[in-house]
Amino acid sequence: MANQEKTRVKQQYFIPLEVKEGTIITKEFEDAPRMWSKIGNRRVYAILVQVTKEQYEAYMRPEWKEDKRQQRLAEKRRKREKAQE
Repeated sequence: MANQEKTRVKQQYFIPLEVKEGTIITKEFEDAPRMWSKIGNRRVYAILVQVTKEQYEAYMRPEWKEDKRQQRLAEKRRKREKAQE
């Protein structure tokens, strides 16, 4: 039981902040590394911002919902095409 508590590591959560030409970035994130990341199905140039678990879930929930909707739609299309053959 004690081993489980020792091995638990607090998970960190990050959300991508898309960086565009007109994006205003605070001094805190001015020197943050920029990288390519995915927001939903889109690849964007972004800064990863550390957030709490609650903030992460609130931000990602619509993304997850849309992704799941797209998956269901694609599956429905595949079934329809298979039935027509």
